[in-house]
Amino acid sequence: MLTPGEGAYTVVLNKTSVFVPMLEKTSEDILHSRPREGWFKNPSAKPDRVIVILADMIQYTGEEIALEQASKLLKIDEPRFDLWWSAV
Repeated sequence: MLTPGEGAYTVVLNKTSVFVPMLEKTSEDILHSRPREGWFKNPSAKPDRVIVILADMIQYTGEEIALEQASKLLKIDEPRFDLWWSAV
């Protein structure tokens, strides 16, 4: 049986062309929202952690579409993603 995290990665890998753009758009929405905490229904949610998880799911696929979507995030917040992706 897959854990919830493994299940999410499996879905993204199997439907990359559908989910990667959705993950990028969600990341972008969170990055642009002020305050970021207001974006979540759960007040204990950590927006920066969610962004890291979504970005990880994008790059994990290794598909061309993932590179295209990752470049959009780099344009929005290059210091955050350039440092993070160069370490991956």
